[in-house]
Amino acid sequence: MDEKLLLKICLISAIIMLPITSLFLSLSSKEIHYMTLKGEVQSVKQEGEVTFVKLKTVLPVVFFDKVEINSSKVIISGRLTEYKGKMEFVGEKIGD
Repeated sequence: MDEKLLLKICLISAIIMLPITSLFLSLSSKEIHYMTLKGEVQSVKQEGEVTFVKLKTVLPVVFFDKVEINSSKVIISGRLTEYKGKMEFVGEKIGD
């Protein structure tokens, strides 16, 4: 593989992963972090009283109640939590 191409791939990967890594490191204190996500809905899956929403974001979004989404773009307020060693976003409010 060409060294210049390999260097470009490494730099692009570092630039993409730096914000994600800093987000996860800042959450390692187990504090509750409230925030808002804006995004385009890719899919909605309901399993009993739990609703899983897939946005075009890095984190999965979970609501612990049934949620009806009527728009392709949403604003979700909630908190970041860790579940089974992975970060997820627990939604509390949803808007268009």
